[in-house]
Amino acid sequence: MKIIVWTSQATSDLAQGLQALGVDVARVNDQASFAAGLPGADALVMMSQLRNAETAHALRDLGADVRWIQLLLSGYDAARAHGIPAAARLTTVGDAYAKAVAEHAMALMLGLSRRLDLSFARQAACAWAPDYADRMQALEGAVLTVVGLGAIGREVARRARAFGMHVIGVKRQATPDPVADEVCGTSELDSALARADVILLAAPLTSETRHMISARQLAICKPTALLVNVGRGALVDSAALRHALHNNTLGGAALDVTDPEPPAENDPLWGCPNLILTPHMGGRGHAPSLARAVELVIDNASHFIAGRPLLNQIDDPTIYGP
Repeated sequence: MKIIVWTSQATSDLAQGLQALGVDVARVNDQASFAAGLPGADALVMMSQLRNAETAHALRDLGADVRWIQLLLSGYDAARAHGIPAAARLTTVGDAYAKAVAEHAMALMLGLSRRLDLSFARQAACAWAPDYADRMQALEGAVLTVVGLGAIGREVARRARAFGMHVIGVKRQATPDPVADEVCGTSELDSALARADVILLAAPLTSETRHMISARQLAICKPTALLVNVGRGALVDSAALRHALHNNTLGGAALDVTDPEPPAENDPLWGCPNLILTPHMGGRGHAPSLARAVELVIDNASHFIAGRPLLNQIDDPTIYGP
């Protein structure tokens, strides 16, 4: 059995674990080596390369034998971008990175509320100038609305409550959850946004959630509210967010994801005030998360070899094509 591994993360650990199962591992690092390795490959382990049309076309043209695609990601919008062959099954690493992303979300939340962006600017200018103290906020006693109470949202909620925040969870069905003080359905999103001092976006990107935070939703928010997005960039209408930040109708935003991603050099987003940007790195730099992801991939490979049901399989019919 041949499995192509295309990732810069833990490649040696992945290769070693797969080879221990008797797998022929083909490690690739670019489009050309990927295409060359596809004939005869049974499975793929990769990151977000399927967002690239050339990669997707190569898979369709040369990957007739591929029956399993394992993403080293929690989301699968990379596969949705161009679809995958109908004969293949797609799996993700599920909640492997949830704790890492939750830590990153809390770092963004704290950095924004304590105005570390302004501290860094003063530091770069060698200026001891605490002139922004009145623009700082506290998480203690603040209302946090978590939009998307999945694995990441729940981990953030746990950490936020340790800071003394009141957590409102928003998910499809308003079923109680012990990590939140309140839970409401998506039909009550507007009221949950209106009450929030901090809004955390951790929902997946679907046709229903695209631009779920639009100009209308931003107008509902408190002018001091802080928006943190660790989900997907397109959950937010970028033009509406820029307008709110430039017009001070929103207290600030911290984004680990953008739309488009990355922003172009001339994108007005770069110049927005009260904004912290990180380059989609919420799940990085966290050894326990990566170890969980590698373990899951190797476990899934054993399932694939034995013909057992795969873990974290995506059954969304819209991503499977001819």
